Amino acid sequence: MNFNYIKCPCKDCDKHTDFCHSVCQYYKDYRTKYDEEVRKVNKERYIDVQLTSMKKERQSTLKRKYGPFKP
Repeated sequence: MNFNYIKCPCKDCDKHTDFCHSVCQYYKDYRTKYDEEVRKVNKERYIDVQLTSMKKERQSTLKRKYGPFKP
C-alpha cells in the first residue's frame, strides 16, 4: 500500500521530539485519515477475494457435476 497523497506532518517538523505522536494533534489527524484509507482499501480487497473465491468454487462444482469443459 502506498498512500503518498496523504502527507505525514512529521516530516520536517521543527517540534518533533521522541514520543511526540501521543500528544501531537497534527499526527492524530493524519493517522485518522490514514487508517480510514487503509480500511477502505482492505474492504475493497476483501470483496475482490470473496468474488474470486465464489467463482472458483462455482467452477469446481460445475466441473464435478458435468465434467471438464470441452468447447
